[in-house]
Amino acid sequence: MADADGPARIEKVLPGSPAQQAGLKPDDVITHLNGAPMKDRAELVAAIRKLRVGDVVRLTVERGEKVALLGPNGSGKTT
Repeated sequence: MADADGPARIEKVLPGSPAQQAGLKPDDVITHLNGAPMKDRAELVAAIRKLRVGDVVRLTVERGEKVALLGPNGSGKTT
């Protein structure tokens, strides 16, 4: 992800990583985590730090001109 004050943009997704398994792609911008808006990278990192191993996560990401819902009940759907 880029600087802390900017949007939570994904720079790189490693093969086999949880990010890849979740469906994230380079240049995705994470806008929501479990329905809560994420205004920047710092806010996203703080929210992720509160999660525990095994917690279910839903992400809303901007992917180009589309919005993708990743996670339970939204795996990869774009609008």
